[in-house]
Amino acid sequence: MLLVYIFLIIASSFLISISQVWFKTSFKSKISNIKDLIAYAKNRKVVYGFVLYLFSLVIYLFSLKHLPLSIAYPLFASSFIFVSIFSYYKLKEKISFKRILGIVFIFIGIVLISLTL
Repeated sequence: MLLVYIFLIIASSFLISISQVWFKTSFKSKISNIKDLIAYAKNRKVVYGFVLYLFSLVIYLFSLKHLPLSIAYPLFASSFIFVSIFSYYKLKEKISFKRILGIVFIFIGIVLISLTL
């Protein structure tokens, strides 16, 4: 049963990663006044991003009820992996060797934490 909550934590980090990319792609120019801020807040991607953030928070809080924080929070670090992957494909950002190495370490840490359950 714990695997279900582990999956939910990872799904939550996946959704947060998508919303981060949506936030990034919705910026077209600097926000220099209140009109720019209001226009940004009305952007479809920003609204969807906030909805995903909220949905992700609900999933995360539900999972916290069933998992120790010392397990749930490190699992949520999978969002760094997802953001790097999404940034590479959607934003055309480069992934350096150091970042790949960091992603591998995060993945190894997630696997090790999962094995301790």
